[in-house]
Amino acid sequence: MDAQPETSVKPSLIFAIIGVFWIAAAIALSTVESPGRLVIDSPDPTPRGYTWSLGFFLLPLLAIAIWLRLHHRDSLHHRAFWVTLLLLIPLGFGLDIVFGLLFFTFENTGATLGVRFWALDWQSWSLVRGLPIEEFGFYGFGFAAIVAGYVWCDLFFLDRYASDAHGRHQGAIVRFSPGALLLGIGLTIAALLYKKLGDHPYQDGFPGWMVFLIWVGVTPAVGLYKSTAALINWRALTIVVALLTLISLIWEATLAVPYGWWGYVPEQMVGVFIGAWSGLPLEQPVLWVMISFTSVIIFETVRLLLHKRARTSIYRALFGDREAQDG
Repeated sequence: MDAQPETSVKPSLIFAIIGVFWIAAAIALSTVESPGRLVIDSPDPTPRGYTWSLGFFLLPLLAIAIWLRLHHRDSLHHRAFWVTLLLLIPLGFGLDIVFGLLFFTFENTGATLGVRFWALDWQSWSLVRGLPIEEFGFYGFGFAAIVAGYVWCDLFFLDRYASDAHGRHQGAIVRFSPGALLLGIGLTIAALLYKKLGDHPYQDGFPGWMVFLIWVGVTPAVGLYKSTAALINWRALTIVVALLTLISLIWEATLAVPYGWWGYVPEQMVGVFIGAWSGLPLEQPVLWVMISFTSVIIFETVRLLLHKRARTSIYRALFGDREAQDG
């Protein structure tokens, strides 16, 4: 009889694969010492470009949503998918309203519909109409596409590696992970040190975008990683990260940054800009890894909570039985 394949994979292996790819990319990209510059003659080179580019997320999302409804309409995945989006999308909107104008610029108005939404202006500490309405499509469709892609891989494309341990999970869902907290602190210190001591002209700023992304990934992990690590389909997550990296190269490095759909405030970046990719900051490759990890860990937490909800209260599922803990 043939041996059954190992269905689990260590998370460290996934991060090692991503790390090796990044190192290889960094070596190759560093050879570009005099990057070329795109010369644009037209005052409106990409009419509604940002608007139409949301199809990068919207079209795959619609395809997967239709498939999910037809094949798994009443599944726990389906319910966890919608609950996860109800948590992530409003959070993304709120963070964009607060931090969007601090980290980003939107100079090419012709690339959007021209509708601007209120956002916080950090210089005047007032609300101004500065965010293109497409930003909300970016975060809304983006979160939905990430979770939908993971669900599709978990249910179909890589279903043989899916975890069935949700129903057997014991104890509280929220469990403190000191390792995740120390990792976040260490990465934050490294970002601050490079910002102040690195070979770049922006030492006087603060690496706000990088620090923000670090804690987007670390904060959920501090309380939820111990419970969800064994439940995550790490192969499915790897596929999602790889696809998002490909989309980022087409979307940001090829279109958005060169044509000014959006840009970055240099003083808020850590100071590493990729010349071969039109000066794309290092934060953007980090973004796709952190957002994917956060989305998946929240999805698996919701899925686990729905399993436990049938047997106990939400509070006890999350934090355990206080009397049992005291005893």
